[in-house]
Amino acid sequence: MLPELLGKAELAIEQIKLLLGMRDQPYVKQVEWWTLIAGCQLPLLKDEPAAMKTLVKIVSDYASTQQAFAAQRGLNLTKADIAASKH
Repeated sequence: MLPELLGKAELAIEQIKLLLGMRDQPYVKQVEWWTLIAGCQLPLLKDEPAAMKTLVKIVSDYASTQQAFAAQRGLNLTKADIAASKH
C-alpha cells in the first residue's frame, strides 16, 4: 500500500506544479496548491528538506494568509522534531 501512496503523492505534486505554472492563477488557489504540495512532501514522502523549503515559500510569498500561519507552525514543529531526534 505504501508504494502505491508514494506514487500518487509524486504524481499529485507533478500535477499541482502544472497548475501553478499556468498564467494568471488566483492568489488564493496558488497558496492552497503549495499547501497541498507540502502536505504530500512531509507525511507521505518523508522529504523534510523539500517540505521545509515549500513551507518557507508559503510563509514568505503568502504572508498574512491562514496557510502562512499554518506553514509557520509546521516549520516550527518540523524543526523541533529534527532537534529532538538528534538527542
